[in-house]
Amino acid sequence: RLYFSLALPPGIPAPLRSSVVSATGVLAAVAREPAPDSFESYLDHAGMNFRLTRGRLLDATRPPTPYRDFCEHAAARLNSILSLGIAGKRPELAAVFRAMMLGQKHELSDEQDELFMHSGTMHLFAINGLHIGVVAIALHALLAALRCPRPGAVLVILTVLWLDVDTTGASPSAVRAFLLVACHETAFVLRRPANGLASLSAAALLTLLLEPMAIFSASFQMSYGVVGVILGFGLPLAERLETRWQPFRDLPQATWSWGQRRLSAASRWLAGALGIGLAATLVSAVTGATFFHVITPGGLVANLVLVPLASLVIVAGFASVTVGLAGAATISTLFNHAAALVLWFIDALIR
Repeated sequence: RLYFSLALPPGIPAPLRSSVVSATGVLAAVAREPAPDSFESYLDHAGMNFRLTRGRLLDATRPPTPYRDFCEHAAARLNSILSLGIAGKRPELAAVFRAMMLGQKHELSDEQDELFMHSGTMHLFAINGLHIGVVAIALHALLAALRCPRPGAVLVILTVLWLDVDTTGASPSAVRAFLLVACHETAFVLRRPANGLASLSAAALLTLLLEPMAIFSASFQMSYGVVGVILGFGLPLAERLETRWQPFRDLPQATWSWGQRRLSAASRWLAGALGIGLAATLVSAVTGATFFHVITPGGLVANLVLVPLASLVIVAGFASVTVGLAGAATISTLFNHAAALVLWFIDALIR
């Protein structure tokens, strides 16, 4: 396996995935025992055997497959839809919006990158479980409103989710989140009991069968570690907190006022958010210090507030893309402005 970095000749576009290219450069083997925390150590853990440095692209000997060409055009189309109405007025918010919806974190400025990293909220801008989960729920709601049969709905959901994952670059966290959702949906179609830990284990097994060296990567350890602790510790803790925090437990629910019902619902949400947030924070405190040398004590509080807001942004982005692909650019612009308003609020809260 080869790691390479190639310079493009003037006027030559970057080759798409599945293209075959010819290149020249200096080929060297990755060290057998690289220094810890070095780039060669990262390559070694990723299963790379060689690296090509000072590389230069010579020619494309085979064009990309039609599917990859379709994904590239789809990504460009999604980029243009999510930029409608906001790219010219607030380019910094448009960049954050595209980073959250398309995983284009390279569009974040150095200031934004540092701000989100040190607040413990950089995960909001990755195509990960939050993104895939919100899109899956939105698709479920849309197909349920259209009275789509559940087996057909599962097929549509998994197809759209995979196109979402592959069009946005098929990052490891996105693929793992897709596998987790796919295992859960497949269990439902086969009329098997849906179990979070079983789905997580099956997704991890599939990932390692496809890429055994992934077990050494920070992405694999963080994503599966966080989800595993949430399922094994966070959810039981949330249930325990919910049973302990029951306002008006001695009053019959039929006698509750509107305010009492809202307060009870808010306490249930807070119990769930605290349980999941504490579990995720425990893992992130270890992995963040280990892999990124960053500890974010305020990350729990920040995420309790920002994750629901980020979910609203993802829902607005999903709605913008849906109506934009249908040709309703004006409505898409409206959803983009709504997302930009929430992103402005998120940015102000983090600062």
